[in-house]
Amino acid sequence: MPDRGLIAHQWEKHGTCTGLPPADYVGQVLAASASITTPPLFANGPPARLDAARIEQAFIEANPALATTGIAVTCPDGSFEEVRICLSADLSPRSCAQVDRQGCQQRALFVAD
Repeated sequence: MPDRGLIAHQWEKHGTCTGLPPADYVGQVLAASASITTPPLFANGPPARLDAARIEQAFIEANPALATTGIAVTCPDGSFEEVRICLSADLSPRSCAQVDRQGCQQRALFVAD
């Protein structure tokens, strides 16, 4: 959650139905983000081209509790967009078939700056 605009968007889209006040929701989102280690592969920003499966593998290597069925890369129009990771209410990694099914299967994704 890099900026206030994205946080506000996430609150409007997801947070309003949690029953949490905005500050508590944002705290949970930040805690969830902090619970995931960014892989060394992304230490200097993402590579210009990368395989979706390699991105998932890098996140699993950096976060051994993640399951392959609980993570997915999104790639609209062949461009790397985001990594979606499923967490339980206590922020533990969990499987979630709907996210896994929607994952990108493309190779050599374009990574925008």
